[in-house]
Amino acid sequence: MTFTNGFALVIGIGTYANTPKLNVPITAQDAKEIAEVLKDQSKCGYPAQQVTLLNDADATRDRILQEFDAIAQKVSDSDTFFLFYSGHGEYGTDGYYLTTHNTQLENKKVVAGTGISEKELLEKLRAIKAKRTFLFFNACHSGEISPRSLGNDEPEETTGSNIPDRLSTALLGTGEGRVVITACRETQKSYFSPKEDLTIFADILSEGLRGRGIDSRKGYISAFDLYEHIYTEVKQKVEQRFGKFGAVQEPELTILRGVGVMAISLHRGKTPEGELSGDQPSSLGGAVREVEPAESQQAFQQILSGEINLAAGRDIQNIKIDKSSKTINAQGSQGFINEANAPVTQHFGNVNNINTGGGDYAGGNIDKSQKTYKIKIDKAEGIHIGDNYGKDYPNQ
Repeated sequence: MTFTNGFALVIGIGTYANTPKLNVPITAQDAKEIAEVLKDQSKCGYPAQQVTLLNDADATRDRILQEFDAIAQKVSDSDTFFLFYSGHGEYGTDGYYLTTHNTQLENKKVVAGTGISEKELLEKLRAIKAKRTFLFFNACHSGEISPRSLGNDEPEETTGSNIPDRLSTALLGTGEGRVVITACRETQKSYFSPKEDLTIFADILSEGLRGRGIDSRKGYISAFDLYEHIYTEVKQKVEQRFGKFGAVQEPELTILRGVGVMAISLHRGKTPEGELSGDQPSSLGGAVREVEPAESQQAFQQILSGEINLAAGRDIQNIKIDKSSKTINAQGSQGFINEANAPVTQHFGNVNNINTGGGDYAGGNIDKSQKTYKIKIDKAEGIHIGDNYGKDYPNQ
């Protein structure tokens, strides 16, 4: 059976022409595996001519952008679009990038024009009208974890940066029916073993697309069922293999609040029994981020316009940076620090400087009124109390 309306772009950046230190060949295998299972008519059922695989030297910046444009010309709002990216996410001076085969780095940052910028990614996805769009990112790899790389019981230095939450939020604003699944949370890494052919995330994703451990819903695989399978199996597998090294990997689902059940592919090539209801699932387990539509649109517009909302644990609010003009709008904020070049401390409320002359100081509410107290002393010699020196005080 064919999933006639399914289109896919599958990308694996296993090798880098200009930055070979970023090479992770296993990611090219990830992409090849996912493309194969999508085209398998006994599994997902996507038409072979509607699945585009870009691996290694084929996965250049220009080629990826061209394929986005080509898909936008073919896909209608009644179609399904599946994007899979396995490679490195990195930052440039102007924001986040998905790296490509010809990405260049300068001072550990992506050189503009050599990767897919967050703005370009949003623009290309906005042009794709499919109302069922599933975006999978495996963009932050741990490096190999193996006995030879664990002399001190520590993993190798990690590479890449995961899709930031603000970009996942903005991706939902590119159109109706967007679902984002990342291999791990923003602060985590995606793990693999050199002894295996695929990263753990891609292996479990492939398993789910093959229908293993997932129930059929009218002949389809539901995106939510697939995510719960991925989350449970990836988390468990990483804990079993690498937990003793402190490794944790929790695939994350980002969706608009209130989005309903959607079919991502056929279930083991079955003939569908009608459309899925689109009802909301009763509950979703795992690392789920539900985003309000207004929030996704705001994030989308901010990235496209070059503005970024600053946030440090949600403590800094109402500050915007216009990257194009390098200006900062702090209206509505309670103050901020920009490009500090010395130690900085922050105070809230009034600050009073007190010169104690080297003596003690007691702060707080102090009663400064003068009062007279009676003190009972049997005998006092050589002491100073007020203006009295060495007097004997009779018992009272």
